Amino acid sequence: MRSLQVLVIEDNYTDSLLMEADLTAMGHSVCGIADNMKDALGIYLEKDPDIILIDIMLHGKKEGIAIAEKISSSSQKKQPFIFITSLMDRPTFDQAKATFPISYLTKPFNKLELEYAIELALQNKQQHNTSASDSYAAETFFIKKGNHLIKVPIMSVFYIEVEGKFSNIFCERGKFLIELPLKEVMERLQGFMFVRISRNCIVNLKEVKEIDLTEDVIILQNNTRIYMTRRYKADFLEQFKPLK
Repeated sequence: MRSLQVLVIEDNYTDSLLMEADLTAMGHSVCGIADNMKDALGIYLEKDPDIILIDIMLHGKKEGIAIAEKISSSSQKKQPFIFITSLMDRPTFDQAKATFPISYLTKPFNKLELEYAIELALQNKQQHNTSASDSYAAETFFIKKGNHLIKVPIMSVFYIEVEGKFSNIFCERGKFLIELPLKEVMERLQGFMFVRISRNCIVNLKEVKEIDLTEDVIILQNNTRIYMTRRYKADFLEQFKPLK
């Protein structure tokens, strides 16, 4: 496991020194020790620790939970934290759980318990970052245009029309021609609300404003009119389950 920067929030001087010694023995560095919210948040924002150890009770109050809430609601960065406490009552645990800690250690705990908790925290953080990255990539097209990559959120696409081995993507940012057949585009769009309306065209269902059943025309939110073919008409209309 790589070396981590750890912030310790603890009001018991002896306990904080013991944790610092254990963390150092594990190969980690303590980037700061605080015993109140102001100092803790200051170190957190300045040092950007990899993980935070928080004692629930600080100077006779459950200020550790309030600090965790501040960290959890931070819009700038979120780091995993572990609660440490001598309290074992259910109400305290439920309060702590609501802030989504990565672990909960009750005092006294040994070095091995702390080491395992930190390893799990790091693993969960890495898995979360990977999942977020995969999710972001799955919901976005990056389309090459000249020497630029243009970000196009998939749900901003109005419709896609094929031209041979190329596909035209019509979206809020304009029109983009990509060298990808419609079949492969459809594979990228699995799980999104796109439906085929002709052999060469798929449309984003959320962009449909009106359907002209006489002319077989789909009218989008931006008033673009697209023709659907009879072969795909029934399947397309089934998506809306129209009231009669």
